[in-house]
Order: sequence, then structure tokens, then C-alpha cells
Amino acid sequence: MLFNENIETWNELTTLLQNYFEENTKKDTPVVEYASASKLKGLINLSLDKSGASTQELLEEVKNYLKYSVRTTHPQFNNQLQAGANFESLLGEIV
Repeated sequence: MLFNENIETWNELTTLLQNYFEENTKKDTPVVEYASASKLKGLINLSLDKSGASTQELLEEVKNYLKYSVRTTHPQFNNQLQAGANFESLLGEIV
């Protein structure tokens, strides 16, 4: 993959994540879009065969994964789990 294609993929991924975190600030966004484990198995493909996956296939799976994830940074998330995200830690992980 060429460097420019990697940059384009990075931009798509960061836009996707930015939109996800922005949605988490809206009270009308549900904290979770619940689906049973058996349903999720059909909605999200976490397998990877020998041929791999295209960039677009990977981004689509990330979208599906985020769609059904619990939004722990949502203002209405209340649970015994740790909530929120630490932006500086996220940047450190990326670097």
C-alpha cells in the first residue's frame, strides 16, 4: 500500500472516530444499541481469512463494532465500569 493510501485510510478512521465521540455528547444518542450475542455474531465479522480484508471492509467492520459498542463516554452512561476517555492517553497509544 502506498503511503498516500495509508494517509487516506488514517483520515477516514479518525473522521469515523471523531463522529463517534461527537455522537456520544448528544443526549438523544442511545448509550447502547443492544443486540443479543447471537445477533451480533451475524452483524460483526471478526474473522480474518488468509487473504485478509480490504481497507474498506476493515473500516465497515469498525463502523459496525462502534455501532453496537456501549458508549462509555456518553453523559448518560452510568455503570460500575470506568467511564470516559482520556484524550492524552489515547494520543500516547497512537504515537
